[in-house]
Amino acid sequence: MKIKSILFFLSACASAAIAGNIGLMRNANLCLDAQLSPRWQMYNGAPLQAWTCSNSDNQNFDFKNDGRIVVGREERYCVDVPNGKGYNGAKLQTYECNRGPNQQWYYDLKGAVHWAPYGTVSDLCIDVTDNRFADGTVMQLYKCYYGETQIFSHNGQVGSAANTPVNANFPVMVSESGTQWVKQLFPTKRLLSWAENDQYYNNLNKGPKIVGLMHWQDGNVAGNSKMWLPQYWGDRKRNLWQQRMKEINQSGKVPPVVLSFNEPDLAVGQNSQASAGMDPYYAAQVHKKEIEDVFRPLGSKIIGPQWGSIWNDDYINKFMGECQKLGCKFDGMGLHMYKSMDKGVDAAVKSTIEEVEKAYAKFKLPLFITELGFTKAGGGSDQQFAEYLKKVGNYLDNTDKVAVWALSAVQRKNNGGWGNDGGFMNENFAFFNGDYSVTDLGYKYMYDTF
Repeated sequence: MKIKSILFFLSACASAAIAGNIGLMRNANLCLDAQLSPRWQMYNGAPLQAWTCSNSDNQNFDFKNDGRIVVGREERYCVDVPNGKGYNGAKLQTYECNRGPNQQWYYDLKGAVHWAPYGTVSDLCIDVTDNRFADGTVMQLYKCYYGETQIFSHNGQVGSAANTPVNANFPVMVSESGTQWVKQLFPTKRLLSWAENDQYYNNLNKGPKIVGLMHWQDGNVAGNSKMWLPQYWGDRKRNLWQQRMKEINQSGKVPPVVLSFNEPDLAVGQNSQASAGMDPYYAAQVHKKEIEDVFRPLGSKIIGPQWGSIWNDDYINKFMGECQKLGCKFDGMGLHMYKSMDKGVDAAVKSTIEEVEKAYAKFKLPLFITELGFTKAGGGSDQQFAEYLKKVGNYLDNTDKVAVWALSAVQRKNNGGWGNDGGFMNENFAFFNGDYSVTDLGYKYMYDTF
């Protein structure tokens, strides 16, 4: 995506006055600009500043697939955080492109440009220093707050889903089978992501809203009469995948849907041992060999990795780019989400819907949300969770963007279980009481139409 000047954009009325690639800012015409040397040349350490818009080379910016913002038609210099030290007030510069974490950026849907070192979108954004909209004002990093000093436009539009330009290639990787199969296989949308004692499975599975079972690296649960979605968890559990393959072969039944890796984008240790943590290029190669090439010819629908963070654009771009080269196709894409109740129900609902919308805009594929839960640190009461389920459930059940969804609540209330993993998950968000009787949350999930 070519950006002919990144323009300060401060009001809705300003957007109407944009001509071509030039935009207005409070009756001013300012653009991001790489300060030139006395000989009108770019150089290492040149301040990134505001300057009257022109068609000059030092105002010619280009977002790259790998997260860099390149300036100049020769594409030698990039927007850079000096020494990779990000903090409130850190002044920005242009420097020879080096693909380091100091040159990684993410332009979000609301128009803010985040620093994104190591593929992680930070809460530091490009900001107009001291609110001074004038020629020569050097840009800084500052905590993102979405005020007028941090909103940028390009080509007259504020915000972009295309800061990951490889997105434009994603449709090439979509299976030609379309999406009619989703409603055929999943007349209802609620999965059980099973994580408890198998003998209590039927306490939940009997509900008419439950359409199937996801069990990570483990096999089907005895007594399950609904769909089982096998998953190749990741290389650290390859032996378990080999067991699943043996079971599938012995059954003589082709699984309708196969899930790719469990959070390969999260490093081991980042979420205890619960994430696969695989190199993106290697992960793509394993996916192609072990999943795509095995199950696609059999007619199975192939679902992409269950991403631990949809915001991890650097990793996702690398995986998808490599997978594209290898000829992967996808019928759907996975997503995990963990929310907090510390700002109330409506904020949690809003955050969930926004993340789903972003994921669908990125992949344009039906989403398989195999983990949707709450953090222990974020708190939450039974009443709040019930209200959240009603509001979010109504959205998830009725949007065509979501194929299936599963609450991360197959655990006993306040009694350990998988919710005790590193103290991360909220153990009050549970389908079982301590004696394995079903909670109100569990009944609503099994039976209710929202």
